[in-house]
Amino acid sequence: MKVLYISSNSDRARSLNLKHEITELQQGTYNTAGEPIKFDFLPNLTIEKLPHEIARYQPDILHISSHGDKDALALVNSENVCVPLTGKRLRAFLDIIPLPRLVYLNACNSQSIAEDIAKFIPMAIGTTADIFNETAVASAAIFYSRLSRGASVLNAFEAGKNMIET
Repeated sequence: MKVLYISSNSDRARSLNLKHEITELQQGTYNTAGEPIKFDFLPNLTIEKLPHEIARYQPDILHISSHGDKDALALVNSENVCVPLTGKRLRAFLDIIPLPRLVYLNACNSQSIAEDIAKFIPMAIGTTADIFNETAVASAAIFYSRLSRGASVLNAFEAGKNMIET
């Protein structure tokens, strides 16, 4: 299973701990008996490069870590300015074959974006409220750990959801 991990964090925005998240995802899936997960990490990717990298990597799962609100994810452009990435725009960037099987949005208030993407992609995960950075990292780590041990997406999602609720 191939996961393309993309993150975007403006120098001017509240900092996401991207190195910590990458480390947690790698450690949680290392040396497991289930399907191996190969992560390709593109931290601080600019929005101008996003469509090209998605097409180049052709991931099974597209994981985006960024700030978000109910209408858009906040990705940075080449001038380090936050620009909105709506569900509609992201769908246009995902116009590739094969489509990712899942889009995981690790961003605050990303449910409506996930719902918009799920009209086009088989599965999408977002959040319904603000989420602390450490909680988002822990939820993603348990999600991928469960997947790497052979759990279904639903089981992995439930484990991640329980981590957030806890």
